Amino acid sequence: MEGLLNVGDYLVFVLPQDAKAYVTQVKAKYYYKYGPWNVGLVNPQSYINYTQPKINDKDPFEIETPTRVLHVKYGIYPSKVRAYLRYPRGTVLWVLEKVTPEVAEGTPAGYVTGEQTPYDNPRQELFVFKNIEFEMGFYNPTSEPVNVKVNFIGAYYDVRTITDDSTIRNVLQEKVNEKRKVKFVVLPTIKAEQLEVLGKTAINYVDYL
Repeated sequence: MEGLLNVGDYLVFVLPQDAKAYVTQVKAKYYYKYGPWNVGLVNPQSYINYTQPKINDKDPFEIETPTRVLHVKYGIYPSKVRAYLRYPRGTVLWVLEKVTPEVAEGTPAGYVTGEQTPYDNPRQELFVFKNIEFEMGFYNPTSEPVNVKVNFIGAYYDVRTITDDSTIRNVLQEKVNEKRKVKFVVLPTIKAEQLEVLGKTAINYVDYL
C-alpha cells in the first residue's frame, strides 16, 4: 500500500502540546489483516454517535506490545457520509474556527467524507498506540438511508526509540541514507506522558531546530 513505511525507515511523532517528539525507527513490519467495519444503517439527515470500531464483536485495534504502532488508512462508504473522529476517545481531533464537531448536528467542520477518502482507496491516516483508543461518529446528509462501512488497511510497526543525539539530529533534518524514509506524524491531542509506551525518551524538538 502506498504510504507505508519499510523496515529501517524513521517515524517521528511530534507532540505540539509539550513541544516534544519521539524519534523512532521501524524494526519489523506486519500487515494489518482485519476486515471492514460494518457500522450500520444511518437514516436521512441522521447520525450514529461516537463509538469504537468493532469487527466481529472485537476491538480490532487493541495493541498489547508497548513498542508496536499501527499505521492505518481508512476509507468511508458511501461517499457522501461524514465521518468524525475523536482521538484519543472523548477528544475532538479536528476543530475549525473553534467549532467543536458534533455528529448530531452534522457540523460542517471537522469531518472527512468518502469522496475525500474512498472506501476502496483509503487516504485518511491514523496511528494507533497501546492504551490510546479512538472513536468515530457518522452523519448522513442525504435524503436516503444508507449502510455505512469503513475500510481499514495498513501495517503494524515494531519500533525502537532513538536516543543518540547525532542520529536524532540527522533524522529531524532528514539527512539519512537515501534508501530510508523519514515520516513526521503530528499528534495535536496527545501528550508526551501518554506515549511513554515508547520509553521516557521524548526530546524537546525545539533544541534541534
